[in-house]
Amino acid sequence: MALIGRPNEPLRPGPEFVVSILAAFLNAWTLAVLARSLGASTLSDGLVLGALVGVGFFGAAFAANTVITKRPWSLFAIDAAHGLIGQMIMAAIVAAWR
Repeated sequence: MALIGRPNEPLRPGPEFVVSILAAFLNAWTLAVLARSLGASTLSDGLVLGALVGVGFFGAAFAANTVITKRPWSLFAIDAAHGLIGQMIMAAIVAAWR
């Protein structure tokens, strides 16, 4: 939390968490549409799709945000790794779930 300027500030449940959950469902649905459109139907297909989305979309967006907001690159590494791993897991699940 210190990297985003909120040291020792506890996270409390609130509207932000609802938005986060809704965004995750939208993300999963979008990955499912991509997986179906691209014919990804196995766990390994999903991992590749997730890696592409994680690096191509999340990584690019986080890099631009890091430069524009002048945040530390260590925060970029944390956010990008979280995005990449999350996309790979989610895409693997939706691709194999048929």
